[in-house]
Amino acid sequence: MKYRVVLGLVLFGALVVGVSAQPRGGMMGPMGAHGGAAGGWAADEAEEIELTGQLRLAADELPVLVSGGTEYVLRIAPVLAAEIEVRNGQQVTVSGSLFETRSRDLLSTTRSVMVRSIRIGSNTYVLPAAAGGHGRMMRGTPEAQGRGRR
Repeated sequence: MKYRVVLGLVLFGALVVGVSAQPRGGMMGPMGAHGGAAGGWAADEAEEIELTGQLRLAADELPVLVSGGTEYVLRIAPVLAAEIEVRNGQQVTVSGSLFETRSRDLLSTTRSVMVRSIRIGSNTYVLPAAAGGHGRMMRGTPEAQGRGRR
């Protein structure tokens, strides 16, 4: 009888650990909704891109860039998002890594961009090399950006 109780507790513990290790949403959005770990992102799947288009903003949704008739979900690190001010319909240029993720039903593809820099008007905001949130953002006029800033 003790063996069954111990075995049951061990199995329950393994289940709890397995469930707690599942990906969760965060500042960059739910991991499986638009790609993320659940969608199969890997470093070798990334393509470096620069896109210009209009922002589409909606409450409780990740920002979307519409460029050339194609929609791109923008994943902006919190340290970068804290520095920028944008409005719906604004023209911006983003650069970063493009990830394409197929839906579970294989009927659609979501294009997500991990944003490294964003240009709004004459200001460019760049994700710090150590994007853990401890770096400072670099921004400035186009003249200042020529001196080591993008």
